[in-house]
Amino acid sequence: MDLHLTDDLDKLHTMMSEAYTRTKGGEPPPALNIDIAPSATPTVDAVTPAAASADAVKEPTAEMPDAGIALATIDAEFNWNRLPSLSGVEAMSGNDVLKLMADLLAGVRDLGVSDLRISPGSKPCVIHDREMRFFGDCILTAAAAAKLNTILLTPQLRGRFDESQEVNYAMSLSDDKRIRVNLMQQHHGIIGTYHFVPTSILSLQELGFVHEKVIDRLLDYQHGLILVSGRSGHGKTSTLAAMVDYINENYGRFILSLESPIEFIYTNRRSIIAQREIGTHCETLEEALRNAMRSSPDVILISDELEDPACIKLALTCASMGTLVLCSAHTSNAGKALERLITMFPVDERVQIELMLAKTLVGVVAQILCDRADGQGKVPAHEIVMRCETLSNIVRQGEILNLRNYINDEIEGMQSFDACLRQMLAENRVSPPEAYMHAANKTEFAEYLPERTYFGADGRAASAVAEEEDNRPT
Repeated sequence: MDLHLTDDLDKLHTMMSEAYTRTKGGEPPPALNIDIAPSATPTVDAVTPAAASADAVKEPTAEMPDAGIALATIDAEFNWNRLPSLSGVEAMSGNDVLKLMADLLAGVRDLGVSDLRISPGSKPCVIHDREMRFFGDCILTAAAAAKLNTILLTPQLRGRFDESQEVNYAMSLSDDKRIRVNLMQQHHGIIGTYHFVPTSILSLQELGFVHEKVIDRLLDYQHGLILVSGRSGHGKTSTLAAMVDYINENYGRFILSLESPIEFIYTNRRSIIAQREIGTHCETLEEALRNAMRSSPDVILISDELEDPACIKLALTCASMGTLVLCSAHTSNAGKALERLITMFPVDERVQIELMLAKTLVGVVAQILCDRADGQGKVPAHEIVMRCETLSNIVRQGEILNLRNYINDEIEGMQSFDACLRQMLAENRVSPPEAYMHAANKTEFAEYLPERTYFGADGRAASAVAEEEDNRPT
């Protein structure tokens, strides 16, 4: 049995179609080895794919939520007819469910959306421009959602899921179409989120960096720490991939990428890139970082946030020993990214960490996704902090909370979110209410707002136009 996974769910789709046809014709289905994750572990044997456990499939004792209330409107822009019906999943055989998932993932991929979500008590939905859009003709039961979400799990992944009630992995629809999957057990059953990774790595300019040359300067450093900060779903992974691609195109370096799971697949150009998946090629991030320096990497990419003191110390040690370390932080701005690293440590250890960080920090790139003024998707705004004596002193003296006061737009390379939003507003890339909503100094942006602008409970802005005259009885 091959423990490595094929990177081609389209091929799986064809194989399952053939198996389905043979079974309907009375022939026994062929034995099947299915590999679906990128680097790794899972295997599904033959006609009996990994079945959901009884505990996972049983209906929840609590009342299921009413998914018919306030569902998002189905947009006419999507051809929903290309997606298969999920009705009757509970009674389907393993092979039929596997074929159904292959059809569903291929169909949703072709819609051009970012995510598919399969949840008990709800119709399935896709995410487009960070908005949910429901589709289909049935509300999924806990048994149906469990069957759909666990059919792709291999024994190794299933074991991890049973142990922790959650699992993350990646798989491929084809050589260049990858999916990042998260499954988690919750009160009503198993919910699955399938994120479609972009098929190509965009350049920094294509990602919307106005001053991409400033980022290039950060990447010219041969050692130190670069943080990419932003909320979940705001493009940190794409930015880190663009940074690695820039180094790959311009320098001959050995790049070690530590990911959980692997999303973008890099092709060696001027550099050599080794991609290791946490949980597959190594047990933990801490273990991977401890062993990293033995291979003498020039660059280390850490795709996940540094979440414990041991990993933070190891990353800073690598950065101080001649390696350029790139990693992400799940915070909304540069100051909070640095504060989060420091406050991971007990108070009596923070002075040492501040000294290490002051010595190694090259820069911080924070980003948020804003609604475009023309309504056609999202556009990023950036805050950029670059290495300078002032920055080092701020970190060394523990004045992180005052960092915003030192981000001077007049200093080359420094850029605050507000400065970026002003430029985007002048270029009509975002609307005044959108700029106001994301601005730190809202007083400065209030003058641009249309008269009587208000913000709804969902944080979106709308202009209130008086309609008393029209609504008065005649």
